[in-house]
Amino acid sequence: MSEYAPEYTKKERLRIVAVHSAWVIPFFLVIEYWFTPWLTDYADQAHCYDYGSFTGSELLLYSVFVGLPVVTGLIVLAIEGKRSLQILRIGQSPLPGEKVFRPTKYTYGLRAKVRPFMMLCMVVSLLILSLMGVSSVREISIPSDVVCTQ
Repeated sequence: MSEYAPEYTKKERLRIVAVHSAWVIPFFLVIEYWFTPWLTDYADQAHCYDYGSFTGSELLLYSVFVGLPVVTGLIVLAIEGKRSLQILRIGQSPLPGEKVFRPTKYTYGLRAKVRPFMMLCMVVSLLILSLMGVSSVREISIPSDVVCTQ
């Protein structure tokens, strides 16, 4: 077995970049030209909306302080979770047969387990941060005497 992990060929690298560019570029365009202006307009008038037991302002605060950390943690877990658990289990990084973009030596044992452990700590920290966000939103006072101009 070689000391270095196998590398992607130039053709495979270009294909990976093209595939990811095909969804990333439209995603950022939608964020930039549709979602951001909509969110800005909504945030200006959020206090006017009532969703049962929540106001629009509370909904925005929960989105930022609770939703954002949870979604970030779940995305990181979905992308890296399975791989990290495998590395923790077998103690080798990169995994056997896994291709890499640049010359990378195999690492074994505790040294290989550091990055996956840190990733799992980050996910747990994000989930704890979201739980703290629930109490933070409850402590923030939202003035209810603001006049709505709709």
